Amino acid sequence: IIGFHGNEVKAQTSGYTWKNAPIGGGGFVTGIFTHKTTGDRYCRTDVGGAYRWDAANNKWVQLLDWLGDSQADLYGVEALALDPQNANNIYLLCGTNYTGNGKSAILKSTDKGNTFTYTDLTNTFKVHGNGEGRGNGERLAVDPKNGNILFCGTRANGLWKSTDAGLTWNLAWSGVTTTTNGNGICFVVFDPAGSVVNGVSQTIYIGVSRTGAGNIYKSTNGGATFTDITAT
Repeated sequence: IIGFHGNEVKAQTSGYTWKNAPIGGGGFVTGIFTHKTTGDRYCRTDVGGAYRWDAANNKWVQLLDWLGDSQADLYGVEALALDPQNANNIYLLCGTNYTGNGKSAILKSTDKGNTFTYTDLTNTFKVHGNGEGRGNGERLAVDPKNGNILFCGTRANGLWKSTDAGLTWNLAWSGVTTTTNGNGICFVVFDPAGSVVNGVSQTIYIGVSRTGAGNIYKSTNGGATFTDITAT
């Protein structure tokens, strides 16, 4: 390292310690989550990735800093889901429609976010972590009785279901697709006190981002059909 002092030039060869520069959280925090069994805490942001709380070191740990420039669209985390039966399993619904190639993906971790596997959903449904209504609720949910089953509400493509822990997805319900505000189905909630058939939760609620009738739907058969409970 060369330093200048008056008319002298001096070489500094020691006395410096090189480390990574700490970068604070980026984006608007759109959701905070605690695993009910272990107390593990996570948060998601609209353009700045997702974080896990490191209690031992009193700091938030960025979970998506492994993404490269070509994957910057995945820093928009639209939903985060924890597996109630297995605290190691977390899922991120990622995508930003105006960044990069506007990719959509499910990122799954089986070690609390230390590493992830990637399922590309760009041609299945569109995700926009920085879209309107990004803090309305969680579009992605894991069945509390069966960790292989997930439902995902989308902005413009209806309700989707996975039966293999997020690897593949199929359209489960298209009773509502788009809404005028572009937010679509904004939350999915399993009723933990609802009936269970063959190890699968039967009672599910989904929220649609609009006012008046037609904004809360209920299923009592594991998502096979849904009924508008705000119609009366």
